[in-house]
Amino acid sequence: MAQQLTLICDQTVGGRPCGRQVPNNRATTLSLNGQAWEADLCAEHQSPLIKIVSDLAPILRSVQDRPLPERRMRSGNYRKTHEAGAVTFTAADVRAWLAENGITVPPSGRLKEEHMAAYVEAQVASKRSTT
Repeated sequence: MAQQLTLICDQTVGGRPCGRQVPNNRATTLSLNGQAWEADLCAEHQSPLIKIVSDLAPILRSVQDRPLPERRMRSGNYRKTHEAGAVTFTAADVRAWLAENGITVPPSGRLKEEHMAAYVEAQVASKRSTT
């Protein structure tokens, strides 16, 4: 029997996760000046972003031929693989490393960029010391 994946909105409301289902189980992606972002947003939280982009639609060009970031399914959830230099990792890898180093983070949800950067820096330093 196939598992059905359900993405839940990342937006917080009053300090708590929204909890609504993401339409079509597809993340909202945005790219600007070579930087790309992605968020799992419900219809209500997509709406302001869609409004802004819709106002610009007459002057925008589609880039549908560009590949989307790699996402793999694991244990019924998406598992996103990140690459930074010669380091490939997942959020689970970062969480485990943070726990080993005494840094407490929530068991799910987005990680702070500073935590990801610290993980990458430590992995690069570790690779340098072993070569």
